[in-house]
Amino acid sequence: MMIYTNKEKYRRRQAIVEHPFGTLKRGWGYSYMLLKGKEKVSGEFALIFTSYNLRRVLTIIGVKALLERLERLFFGFLQLRAARVRLSALKNGWLYSTPGCRRAA
Repeated sequence: MMIYTNKEKYRRRQAIVEHPFGTLKRGWGYSYMLLKGKEKVSGEFALIFTSYNLRRVLTIIGVKALLERLERLFFGFLQLRAARVRLSALKNGWLYSTPGCRRAA
């Protein structure tokens, strides 16, 4: 087996990759999937690992820091989106200061 010939690589894999699966299986009780089929199980895993990652982030940086970062990210996205809409409106000659949005003369 490859495990016996590459013990150091296997130890590294155990530490990095298998830890989340062990935590979910033994710590959280997800020893089996509730759904059947590759697509459904993939969706179930996505939800479970999203929860796992969110919990890790909360443990590492805390609630306050996470909320600050999300707020910066969200408002940055809104500002970027508004800038793109304004740029598009200017390129297309649309005025959007009035409710009906009309073409510029």
